[in-house]
Amino acid sequence: MAAELLVYPDTRIRAISQEIDRFDDEVFDLIDEMKLAMEVHKLDGLAAIQLGYKAKVVLIKDENGDILELMNARVSEAEDPEMIEEITHYYPGITVNINRYNKIKVSYQDREGTFRSLRPSVELGRMIQRKIDYTFSATSIQKVSKDERKRIEKLLEQENGPVEISFEKTVNYRDYLYKTIRYLLILGFASLLLPFFIDSETTLGSLYLFEQVLSGLLLVLIVTYFFFAQYEAKHQKVCTSCQTTNIAGLSAIALGALVVLSGISYFWMNPS
Repeated sequence: MAAELLVYPDTRIRAISQEIDRFDDEVFDLIDEMKLAMEVHKLDGLAAIQLGYKAKVVLIKDENGDILELMNARVSEAEDPEMIEEITHYYPGITVNINRYNKIKVSYQDREGTFRSLRPSVELGRMIQRKIDYTFSATSIQKVSKDERKRIEKLLEQENGPVEISFEKTVNYRDYLYKTIRYLLILGFASLLLPFFIDSETTLGSLYLFEQVLSGLLLVLIVTYFFFAQYEAKHQKVCTSCQTTNIAGLSAIALGALVVLSGISYFWMNPS
């Protein structure tokens, strides 16, 4: 049975899709589910987030009827904008006046993870733009003029009435934790420059103690990030293995930087 499409006022469409880092059976299963949904709902294009999956996967049916599989797609070149009328399944029965580019270049990865690019036809390019917007949490109403937005909002209110549904969390708390780790690493490396400006052994000893305490704090934060990030990823409807790979990679980078920092501070500042 094909999954249902998200439609207004379901705010899950506003979630930011995650990058695909691992091209495995989980991604292929998602693609198969999306293809089934396209067939059942008679769609020419679909973004994974339209089924509630926060993964940067877009499927587009080309002029020959073949389905293009675009992972981590983005518009890398765009020119010749034109105001057009556009409809989308997220806003049933609503026509939107929106600017779309007639000439674009799309950069993406295929199911093997190979980087590719595409210069689609005008009609195909417009659909790709709309689906890529979804992966970045934007629906057409976010990309129109102020007057057009007011017109659409009025139509939606007339059709659906007042809607009070809280937005699903689109910011990962693990990102804040990782930013803290990065800033502390920068502070630690910056403090390594202080011995060039001081001569006091007492002050040097204090700096070494500071580096030791900072290194201990960073180690705790990195371990906390690794486990909390995986916990958070498991509670999101998204390609879990893709996120796990990314989390492990970021943790390894931070841990490597910590080892370098600790080594330099030991040989550079250790007063013993």
